[in-house]
Amino acid sequence: MKKILLSFFVALFACSSMVSAQKVKKNVQPDKPKDFLPIYRNPQVQAMFPGCEGTVDEYRLGCSQQKLTGYIKSVMKYPKSLARDTIEGMSFVSLVIDTSGTVSHIRIDKPGTHPKFDKEALRIAKTFNKMKTKWLPAMQNGKKVMSEKVIPVKFTIRKPKLMVAPPDEDDPNQDTNNK
Repeated sequence: MKKILLSFFVALFACSSMVSAQKVKKNVQPDKPKDFLPIYRNPQVQAMFPGCEGTVDEYRLGCSQQKLTGYIKSVMKYPKSLARDTIEGMSFVSLVIDTSGTVSHIRIDKPGTHPKFDKEALRIAKTFNKMKTKWLPAMQNGKKVMSEKVIPVKFTIRKPKLMVAPPDEDDPNQDTNNK
């Protein structure tokens, strides 16, 4: 009987040791996936809209912003009801640019003055992946990284330019000394 009890306690001790060893393994942090990439908000080199690749570094960011503004204006469809009521405003779109230049995670960062502006700003941002050339990804320590960018989309109504008529030759108020 003593041998059976002794065998039972040895087996019980062995099982409890295995369980505690398994618990230790569960507490170990799993490795991060190898394809995990952090998203930078302020990388050393910002992601840039395409079209300024041959530009000198000092001017590249400004060139990229001009190209982006021009693109937004070219694809923008001003909401008709807001244009009719001469409502202007701005929306802020947040997006992520991955290491290949593809845009994802598009959302409104800060709601605009009207929900229709937000809807149009999102539509514009979704067209970025339909362009022939992709965004230039951000860089950190010489390597391409994923980055978040917030883009302001400004909605303004173009007002017609006023033309000034030439002075009337018969105008008595016109200075005659300059003739």
